[in-house]
Parts: sequence; C-alpha cells; structure tokens
Amino acid sequence: MLKSSSKKQFWAWRQNHKALRNIFDLQRGDQIVFVIGYATGEHQGISNNPKSTFEYSSWYLATIKEPYYMNLDDKNGNFFEEKDDLPLNKRKWPHFIDFEITEHYKGSRINYGKRGELSDNICESNNNGFGTPSLMSNRKFSGLMDNLRFQSNH
Repeated sequence: MLKSSSKKQFWAWRQNHKALRNIFDLQRGDQIVFVIGYATGEHQGISNNPKSTFEYSSWYLATIKEPYYMNLDDKNGNFFEEKDDLPLNKRKWPHFIDFEITEHYKGSRINYGKRGELSDNICESNNNGFGTPSLMSNRKFSGLMDNLRFQSNH
C-alpha cells in the first residue's frame, strides 16, 4: 500500500468479528501504530507469554483521517484482494480506514525485548487475522512508542 499510486494512505481488515469490534471504536484523530514484527521461535499463531520476545523491522505511527468505512471504489476497494474486480459481497478485505503517517522507522531487525504487558495486544492482533487492531490504554501506547523511538534511533 505504501508503494501504491494512491493519493491517500489507507488500510483494510479482513472480515473478522474481533477486528470489527475494535475498528468501530476508532475515531478521527486517534493515533494508530503498525508494527512489522516477528515472534522469535513461533509460527502463525503465537502464545500469550509476556516473557517471550519479539523483533521488528519497521513501524508506522499514523493519525486516523477517516474512521471506518466500506470502500466501494473498484481500484482501492480491491487493493488487498486476489482479483481487482470483486464485488463488495465477495471481498475478504472490506473494512477500511484512511490515515496520515506522522513518524516511521524502516530498517534492520531490532529486538524489542520481552513482550511484557504488550503480550495480550500482540497476540490479539496476530492470532485474529494477522493485523487485527488491538486497542490499548494511553499509558501502554505511550510506553510502546517511547521504546520504538528510542530503539530505532540507536
């Protein structure tokens, strides 16, 4: 999506009851972070273990510009689909938000360390459709961003 010719930045989620529950809570102006992470030694489903570590190779902090909508446009609405002409009722990725990236890191893998109190959020996001949004408190979000910023600047 970052390399597309689209004038606006957007993301879509699969049809998933956990994703929908959290997507509906997103509001214009909210901040969201996308972390491209790796659960060391685990595969598709990861365990909810605060002592386990994870690594990441990029993160994107964004501000939501347009909260939840279903994209009826054929080009962007089919961006994540296997075909570019699927009708809305056949799409796997129909739930969209628009956002603006305000900060980011992309580079070599960094070991974040122990998941700690982020373990629930990491598991919820990964194990429910690979990227399901997971809501967190302002305190947890601030701590995550402080760590990501510090680690990726050194």
